[in-house]
Amino acid sequence: YALGSGDGEFAFPGDIATTTDRVYVTDSRADSVKVYSISGQYLFSLGTGLFSFPTGIAVDETQMKVYVADHNNSLIRVFDLDGNNIMDIDGEGKILRPQGIALDADRIYLTDSYHSAVAVFGRTGGFQGYIGDYGKGPGELRIPLDAAFDSAGKLFVSNNNNQRIEVFGVNGFNYLTLTPSVINLTGFSNDDPLSAEITLESERPAAWTIHKNAAWISFNQELGSTPAKIIVTADPAGLEPGHYSEDVRFLLADGITSVLRVALEVKDPRGISVVPATVSFTYQINSADLPSANLFIQSEGSAVGWNSSTNVTWLTVLPDTGTTPATLTVSLNGNVLKLPEGDYGGEVTIDAGSVSGSPAVISIHLSVKRTGTITVKTNLPQSSFTIEGPEDYSGGGLVWSADDVPPGRYSVVFQDLPGYSTPPARSVTIRSGRETTVEGIYHVNAVSNGINGIVFLTDDGYANIYSNDGSPVKRFRINRKGKKVVTGDVDGDGTDEIIVLSRRLIATAYEPDGSMIGYITIKKSLILDIRMEDINSDGKDEVVLLIKRRGKKTDRTVSAFGFQDMRFRKISTLLRTNSPAKGFVFCDLNGDGGPEVVTSNKRRITAYYNDGSNRSLYAESDARIFDMECGDMEEG
Repeated sequence: YALGSGDGEFAFPGDIATTTDRVYVTDSRADSVKVYSISGQYLFSLGTGLFSFPTGIAVDETQMKVYVADHNNSLIRVFDLDGNNIMDIDGEGKILRPQGIALDADRIYLTDSYHSAVAVFGRTGGFQGYIGDYGKGPGELRIPLDAAFDSAGKLFVSNNNNQRIEVFGVNGFNYLTLTPSVINLTGFSNDDPLSAEITLESERPAAWTIHKNAAWISFNQELGSTPAKIIVTADPAGLEPGHYSEDVRFLLADGITSVLRVALEVKDPRGISVVPATVSFTYQINSADLPSANLFIQSEGSAVGWNSSTNVTWLTVLPDTGTTPATLTVSLNGNVLKLPEGDYGGEVTIDAGSVSGSPAVISIHLSVKRTGTITVKTNLPQSSFTIEGPEDYSGGGLVWSADDVPPGRYSVVFQDLPGYSTPPARSVTIRSGRETTVEGIYHVNAVSNGINGIVFLTDDGYANIYSNDGSPVKRFRINRKGKKVVTGDVDGDGTDEIIVLSRRLIATAYEPDGSMIGYITIKKSLILDIRMEDINSDGKDEVVLLIKRRGKKTDRTVSAFGFQDMRFRKISTLLRTNSPAKGFVFCDLNGDGGPEVVTSNKRRITAYYNDGSNRSLYAESDARIFDMECGDMEEG
């Protein structure tokens, strides 16, 4: 049997985990985890509205928890078996592209394709270290994609770019705990060195060595064994004012690495300063939420003592005395409940005596309103909607919110999007001091994904879209006469974009409605061929170009360009060769799941493998090659 109701059940299934009676499947492009009975009946989805491209999943049925790698948010999200979000484990800056996930009795093991390592966390959070490091040697990883344990406690890691499975013994996993693991120091350019103590502990005694780059950091010892206490020193002398940071690596003999982040802020010696200079509050009548804001007091030079005060009864400032640097919290208190609707003003004064910048007076503005808040959440960034009621609104995107909404009854109507089913309209009541949330989920139509049929170019400078029954869908003018057209989903919205190669000089991307979203030009070069391929397995297609430098007969590169932040950026160079290639394709020639680059010229076809080797597939002097494609054409 199959999970679900039929074809199109999943947009991009990525990983799977089971319990005795359920099946959990990550659907990366749908940003959710879909749950089925063991017989294949759909039950529910979890994490909708939270995920951004979920990848790996693991289930601990004994503890009744589901662990999911949230790829684009660099998080581990934890749910109960019924889909309730229990907690999120922050990557703490130690993971960037989480892929697969595995569990033992005490820890979470997360493959990170960016760092080429397995990041280890406690079950309730807390980074414990890395397993593996980047490289080609034994125990070294290049783009690991998934991990799993066997019954003996061995950890198996799919070592993608090294084209092998790595096996680690972690029954005796011994990691180094640094307390604290982050050191923040602040000093002045004429200060003496600043120091802090670090405690090093491990489950068993272990030898460690320190690896660092920054000259302004030093340690009283750079190797030793646990347990130990060492002193880290940051010397601001000679550094320009600004922010400095260094990740210091503590390496154990078995390859486990722990990281100490040392951050140093260097200041000029001047007076006292308080930011921000103005704070504005809005209080909604009947709300239980009393807003607050922070004031940051700094001094340039030695520490300065200060006192704080306010001239209004509806404000509380804590603490009321201290020394720099310091953070004050300014918050509304219960007296604000007595205020009628209207606007009010007040001040907070920071008095540091005779130093420069004292007293610092911060203006406080308060608006008391009989209004509520409405928040609309969807699963598509291109979504839009209208809201009709005592006041009308319009908005769009994944999360949209409006404060100061007059109380009353409102209707939320979602707009149609090509290729998706439209969420039903919602009717809600807004009350003063309350937040009302409306969710609208768009589902991909099984029959269409934005372009229905074919796209072709004509010599009058137009791109033409026709449906599969031969009827015209759209015709729009392109910037330059095109030589070749390809399609691919470059922005991950579920609809293919149209990329036109013009005069071998520029590749321009268009939405199916004809609007241009970006272009690629290569200085002092010609574009010989163009393809679409999801190079980094992020669910979005990259534009891949075969490029020839002008004036060079045999200088060729194959480069991939990704669409990020509303523009195309080069993300990798896949191949450099001195062959006179005219075209190229992607083809999985060795069955490893990763495509190789295959180039062609008039007489020869050559394959380039991921390990750096190449092989001639065809060489013929009597017949010329004029086109080439790759496909699965062998039985089995």
